[in-house]
Amino acid sequence: MICDPGNPSYGTCYIQTGFYPGELPYATTVIDGESSVLVSDYLSGLFYKFAITSLNASASYACPLGPATYLGVTWNSDEDVLYWLVNDQGTRYLVTSSSGGILISQTAISVPVGVPTISGLTWNPATGNYWTNAVQNDTYLELLSDGTFTGASFSNPEASGGGAGAFGLGLTSVLDPITGEYLLDLAVGPPSAQRTSRVVRVDETGAEEGLFFPLASINSLTGYITGIAWTENGSWGGPSDFIVDLDNNLVVEVPVPNPNAPSITTFVCTADSDDNVTLQWINPITYSSISVSRDGEVIAELGPDTEFFLDEDLDSGTHIYDVKPVPASGVDLPAATCSVVVGFGRLLGSSSHAGSTAGPSTI
Repeated sequence: MICDPGNPSYGTCYIQTGFYPGELPYATTVIDGESSVLVSDYLSGLFYKFAITSLNASASYACPLGPATYLGVTWNSDEDVLYWLVNDQGTRYLVTSSSGGILISQTAISVPVGVPTISGLTWNPATGNYWTNAVQNDTYLELLSDGTFTGASFSNPEASGGGAGAFGLGLTSVLDPITGEYLLDLAVGPPSAQRTSRVVRVDETGAEEGLFFPLASINSLTGYITGIAWTENGSWGGPSDFIVDLDNNLVVEVPVPNPNAPSITTFVCTADSDDNVTLQWINPITYSSISVSRDGEVIAELGPDTEFFLDEDLDSGTHIYDVKPVPASGVDLPAATCSVVVGFGRLLGSSSHAGSTAGPSTI
């Protein structure tokens, strides 16, 4: 179904579709600096650019090696170049080009023994390395820019121990704004499907992040999915996956809004006999920073891993403390609050709190 662009839900609808004017749409990536989605033909040696705002296609561009099998493409924004995964007459190459397809370099890939086919390509800006899919081995492999493999790998989430091969084509790097970590969105399917049936988000060990969506729930994605490309700046103003449907010659924008960052929910304040207060809390994730306030005034800005603060030599009376985390995304999260009695009347001395509403008074 078509999304409400003002408030789209994660992976349950589509924003827009664009018709692919070539023959066999396959590899795809987003060039954020151009606000365009690049989709390459599988064999013809041509590619097209689609405006993110409208998914209108450009005129065709020539791929860097001309007619060949183009298995993957990804934009490296640090170098301002495209990296291509190409099979040219049986030799696999990692090719670089300008955004217009002008050849810069090509490097033969040293494919690991026992890996007959690789497909898909995405760049991780955090490591500078690349990931591809050993399709027939149900495995994703990390690749360096010199065409060699690091040895890092993880299994297709749909793989089973029964011997039948899972299915997966297309992968894309995704920035998690909560943690600042780069994850992967994979288009995968079980052995019984022999095509992709869902998009699942994993980290670089293959551990699932709890975010996925079934392709069957999106009316326009009924065909054979060959490519996927993520951007944090979709046409609706937030993150989207652009998915390539080969059977129907479509490029489809699916919104994948960022989940809300969790706030601090466990926070305890304790006063001692020297009129000091110890604050202790648990960070459910790694934040960018943590702000500590006493009685409405900020008294400390702490680093991301801190879960303790000592406030010393206080005046007698009741004090209210807030700890407010700031996630990598910068979104506004509620503060955790507790109150504590310092000096006379300090017999109980502490209260704990979960959430953004003050806990019980200790007076």
